Amino acid sequence: MAWMGRQRFPMGSDLFGPEERPAHEAKVAGFWIDPSPVTNAEFADFVADTGYLTLAEREPSAREHPGACWHRPAGPGSSLEGLAQHTVVHVAHADAAAYACWAGKALPIEREWECAARAGLFELGLVWHWTNSPYRPHSVPAGNRATMPRPIAAGTRVVKGGSHRPSARRAQPVHTSAGDLGFRCVVHG
Repeated sequence: MAWMGRQRFPMGSDLFGPEERPAHEAKVAGFWIDPSPVTNAEFADFVADTGYLTLAEREPSAREHPGACWHRPAGPGSSLEGLAQHTVVHVAHADAAAYACWAGKALPIEREWECAARAGLFELGLVWHWTNSPYRPHSVPAGNRATMPRPIAAGTRVVKGGSHRPSARRAQPVHTSAGDLGFRCVVHG
C-alpha cells in the first residue's frame, strides 16, 4: 500500500463535464491506498475463504455479457485463465465492500481516490473504480450553484478512474456490475 499524508489538494474541474464542477480545494487525513486495483487472484482468495457469491452470480444480468460474473468475465464459457493478475471486474458495490471488510480495509471515498490519482500514484483510464461516496454535486461556496447533468438517483456511488482525468466522475447504481468496473482499497490512519 502507498501512504498519502494529510493534505489539501485541488479537486474537481471547471474545464470538463458539469459533474466535475466546481473546481475546489479539498482535504484528506492521512491514509494508505492500494497502488493497484484488486486482482482476480486476490478476489479468488476472498471467495475461497468465505464462500461469497457476488451479486452477478446471484442475480445474473444481460446488460453487457449475459451470465458474466467476476470469474466468467465474458459470460458462460469464459474463464480467468491467464487473467489472475488482471483487475477483478463484474463486482457490485456490496461485493467490493465485502472484500474490503474481509481484507481489513475499506473502499476509498471520492476525495481520497482523487487525491491519490492527482499525486500520480496510479494509471488512469483502465477501468472505473467504486468509491464509498454517494453521488451528489461537489460542495460549492455560498451563493453558487453546482451544475449536475441529470437528477441524482438514490442508491448510487461515485466511480472514478475510467478516464484519463483524475477529476472525471460518474454515478453508478450500487447494484451494477460490469466489465469496466473494479475497485481498490484504503486503510485509514
